[in-house]
Amino acid sequence: MKYWSCCKKKTSDFNTFLSQEGCSRGNHLWKKKDTVGRGVLDREMEYRVLDN
Repeated sequence: MKYWSCCKKKTSDFNTFLSQEGCSRGNHLWKKKDTVGRGVLDREMEYRVLDN
């Protein structure tokens, strides 16, 4: 069973787990404000940028 501890949405499928909508707090917060002033960054985009 996979779930985010901040919102307790549980699933047994990993792809479903990754596609869950973000919540408003904790590690499952998918969007955050960029401190440099570029607005809101998408978490998936951050991972893509870091992988390159």
